[in-house]
Amino acid sequence: MRHFVFRDIPPVGGGVANVFVHGYSAGHDLDDRYKLVGTLPRQIPGSINIFAFWDSGHILKLSGLEKAVLTRVTWSNPFIGLGVFTASRIKHFISMRSRAEQAGEALLAELDSYLVTRFPYVDRVNLIGHSLGGRLLIYALRKLITEREYDCLKVDNVLLMAAAADVTDYEVEAFVRRVDGDIYHAYSRNDDILKLNLGENAIGGRNVKGLISVEMTHENGKGFGHMDYWPNLGKVLKDSGILNRMLHAPYEISVTETWASLVDDLGHEDFICKDILLYRLLIETDKSLLDGLKDILIIECSDSSPTGLALAITDKVQTLAGNALGNIYRGHGVSYVVALESVALERLPASEVNKCVTVTELETLIVKQACPQPNIFYNFEVTELVSFVKWYINIGAPSTANQHSPWGRLFAGGKRMYSKIFPNQLLGALLIIAYARNRLNCPFTS
Repeated sequence: MRHFVFRDIPPVGGGVANVFVHGYSAGHDLDDRYKLVGTLPRQIPGSINIFAFWDSGHILKLSGLEKAVLTRVTWSNPFIGLGVFTASRIKHFISMRSRAEQAGEALLAELDSYLVTRFPYVDRVNLIGHSLGGRLLIYALRKLITEREYDCLKVDNVLLMAAAADVTDYEVEAFVRRVDGDIYHAYSRNDDILKLNLGENAIGGRNVKGLISVEMTHENGKGFGHMDYWPNLGKVLKDSGILNRMLHAPYEISVTETWASLVDDLGHEDFICKDILLYRLLIETDKSLLDGLKDILIIECSDSSPTGLALAITDKVQTLAGNALGNIYRGHGVSYVVALESVALERLPASEVNKCVTVTELETLIVKQACPQPNIFYNFEVTELVSFVKWYINIGAPSTANQHSPWGRLFAGGKRMYSKIFPNQLLGALLIIAYARNRLNCPFTS
């Protein structure tokens, strides 16, 4: 059984791979994976950025049995229900802690296999891990020192960020001797979440002798929290000292420009315009495609300019995909990433959906279901594409008969008030959006 899904982040090039590993309850859906990738440096000259995703669970995702038990107990006594929920999550974290250990022992072997296939010229790696991802790296280093014949990959530098694990003085000495470069340790005494790592004195909250330890603080002097590392990854790389080693040159501020800083516009107040994966794509695409989307989504828009249509289409997609009651509470719909994954989970096996890291991977799965030969799909002319999509959502979609039935429409409308149900119009819109993205060849999402 493989423990990791590796994704290299463009642009790629160089003989060194910088491998990033997330922690507990992270990378659990496409939106979270997309945000994690967005924190990475856009490019570090001479190296490749790779994210190693592993199944770290999610603190709020309960099994069917757990939900049933918790519901019954909570109805009878809310305080007991809270206790049961807490105990369940502690048990879940402990199981994920064990999973991180198993994944850590398999990391270098699986990474080597991936690099041989994708980047055979890469023979050195820098490892960066956060929280349980740091624990995972520690177990990878333990494997490295116990199996000394394992030399297929050279581990250059290591950065442990808020590592949820303990190490002995002997292990620290052995780790330092075994790696070719240095081991950096970013920690914070203000990290209260690590106190929940029961039974261990996690190094993420303290200095460790023998490692290059740096206590993280914000510019205003405020201490780092456990969730501050990824959003401030450029600062962590710089302050810890590992960035200079990765660059093999003095620190340059331009290198810490992230993908998120290039593609996100967090200063914009309009939720629609913030949806860069959809709104900005639509602004740049063909007017004929926008007209096709407007027709399929049944949008009445007085402003027929590309900007006006892009706003209206983005708003309609977000609203259709979002839970009706949730939309009222939020005051808007959901982002394209959330909409895309939700539709995919309605139509495709979760095992396939959960392997996707980029939007184009997920869009491709949906396209393949609609048209088993994607090369034909993407070679359609715009008029042919729109005709095909209209045919597919009106005739080919499995739920068509139910949609046309009065009782089916009534049931669907009622269901959508409390859960997510995706009309065929939304599916058709996603197919056209995938077609538009393919034509524009958007580099970040590819």
